[in-house]
Amino acid sequence: MKPELSLYLDAVRFTAALVVFISHFALHRLSGGFLWQLNVYGHQAVAVFFVLSGFVIAYATDTRERDARSYAISRLSRMYSVVLPAVVLTVLLDLIGGHWRPESYATGWGFANDWTAARLFAALSFTNEIWTQHVKLGSNAAYWSMGYEVPYYVIFGLALFAPRRWRAAAVVAVAVAAGPAIMLSMPLWLGGVAAYHFSQRNSLSARTGRWLFFGSAAAWLVYEALAWRYGRPMVEGGVYFRRLEVLQDAIVGPLFIAHLLGFNAAAK
Repeated sequence: MKPELSLYLDAVRFTAALVVFISHFALHRLSGGFLWQLNVYGHQAVAVFFVLSGFVIAYATDTRERDARSYAISRLSRMYSVVLPAVVLTVLLDLIGGHWRPESYATGWGFANDWTAARLFAALSFTNEIWTQHVKLGSNAAYWSMGYEVPYYVIFGLALFAPRRWRAAAVVAVAVAAGPAIMLSMPLWLGGVAAYHFSQRNSLSARTGRWLFFGSAAAWLVYEALAWRYGRPMVEGGVYFRRLEVLQDAIVGPLFIAHLLGFNAAAK
């Protein structure tokens, strides 16, 4: 990977994380509605994260993790080194916060106030979002995305490293077990995988890269202007299609992929 592209990915990742943070902070129960205009961009930042995740995992399997053992060890160590502290801190801080400010920890906004073994198991096994499940982790509203990311890792790992005689069956079995809500967003993740492999071909000129880089940003601004005026495209799918922004993802995801490919081609 070009060092310029690696640095840009870090900058995008930091920016997307900041946008997610602000979108949560902008909720009325936390800030009284301060920066409410930015609340809608958290969903777009998640779409960016899905693309980035596929891009980075494709890079890892192309350069370092070339067998099932190294892939599994790397994914598990990276996930649990973050998830275990996050779960422990969520429990501790919720108990402390709930004691001092119980009005901020009401079930009315979706706070889960019971720390059952089933809830912790769903969080630590990343089964918190399969099919009709939406198992919340206390006040940690952002944890839901782990239930999407890890099934993508599993499916991708099986597609690459499972024995050929049962590879297809294993992929289908995990996809079915994950359910439609999770699988509906997987094209974003796979788009990141495709973007990485395309970027390694270096088949775009710097001129074309600049057009893609700036053109995708301009197209996104046009989309935003239309969205603020006419509303954002949403899908009402109930419990089976919980991510209502899938139509918006189909716009933002390809634009971000074009943006990355453009930057890679014009990186210097």
